[in-house]
Amino acid sequence: MIHVRRKGLTETNIPAKSAKSAEAREGLILKVDSGRKTGPDLLRFGLGEPQSDTIFSARRRTQEIIQMRITICSGALVLCLLLSTVGLVTDAQAESKQSVVLAALDGSTASGKVIVTVGSGGTTLIMKVSGLAPNAVHSLWELLDTTASPFVIDPVLGLTVVTDTNLGTLAPVFPVAPAAADNAGFKGGTGLDPNGFVTDSQGKATFIVKLNYDITKSQIAPIVLAPQSQTVQVQPVTGLGECTASPGSAYQSLIDSSYARSFDTSHADPSFQLTDGKYRAKLIRGTVANLVVVQHLDGLTHGHAPGVMAEVTGCGDHLGKLIGTLTH
Repeated sequence: MIHVRRKGLTETNIPAKSAKSAEAREGLILKVDSGRKTGPDLLRFGLGEPQSDTIFSARRRTQEIIQMRITICSGALVLCLLLSTVGLVTDAQAESKQSVVLAALDGSTASGKVIVTVGSGGTTLIMKVSGLAPNAVHSLWELLDTTASPFVIDPVLGLTVVTDTNLGTLAPVFPVAPAAADNAGFKGGTGLDPNGFVTDSQGKATFIVKLNYDITKSQIAPIVLAPQSQTVQVQPVTGLGECTASPGSAYQSLIDSSYARSFDTSHADPSFQLTDGKYRAKLIRGTVANLVVVQHLDGLTHGHAPGVMAEVTGCGDHLGKLIGTLTH
């Protein structure tokens, strides 16, 4: 027999053969707080079947903390339960989830749903869709609330623009932003962009994307500047229809763009650009109102902009297919 004295507890006699177990239990709380467990750890502490070397979910981790602290603390049961409850509340506050139902924009039977999970590291979007065109390129977009700051309508041009709060100047912008992290690498037509996906032979798809910001907050999504374009000599038609080559005609094919940035001319930096981190420009941001799925008729994604909407001109390259409302 050996004698073990623990701070806050009475002296206890433990068989010598259990000494290693006792020593292990002394360091148990530290291992629990690390959030990572191994199969040998769980077997040693008698907590069930062996597990792989992965991070436990918040719920599983909280259950373990409650069970182990009750076992270890014994006489301090009330305090241990209190600490465990605090951990449970913290975990619950750290993550929120909502389901955005996607409805067809064109009267078709297409449908879908996006599970929006917000955690401390940003937002995860898990989208499942069906009834879309089979084997076709699509992309997921954030439709911004252009009735809220920093958007305004230019009284002369009638265009949606944003105001740079530091300069008081206006910049023409797109009302949508790609559903992707603001530091994601875009390919601009040389491959699928981070918000692009392809349906299967039945018109179904499951698409998962992670954003590095909380999509449910106001003025959080980066705003895209009006895209660059190339002039094509085709005769556009109003609405859906077939475009034809026409020498001398000038049709603007939208290619790609980038995010609007914040500037401040009160300091001497050559570019006057503001930053919000190392190698990171401070972006002008808006509030997400809806999630939208579009189909790319040309089989290409177009970088930070979806391209030209075919409902507006027959020379367009994409069609709006699904839309759902985000709850704030």
